[in-house]
Amino acid sequence: MLRCPECDCEFYDALEWAGHVFSCSSQWKLPYAAIEYAHAMCKRFMGCGEVCITAFAHFAQAVCHLPCKDAAYRIDPEGQGWFDNNGKWKE
Repeated sequence: MLRCPECDCEFYDALEWAGHVFSCSSQWKLPYAAIEYAHAMCKRFMGCGEVCITAFAHFAQAVCHLPCKDAAYRIDPEGQGWFDNNGKWKE
């Protein structure tokens, strides 16, 4: 379970949490790793809202171990590797 850092709502799905924090100002209170991963994803795939939501969902899965019902937003081994490799893409 993850809570929104702004409104304290509880979330049990990575994508639901990601969409919520993206749509409110709480994204500025996110853990550093979530913000840095979003920056890395935006550099790699051209930044847009969808990329940020995906990045936040990946963070929730990789770091907080939340499940993700929507297969399109599930973290892949490359994304997991970024978190496992201390913020660097594996070669």
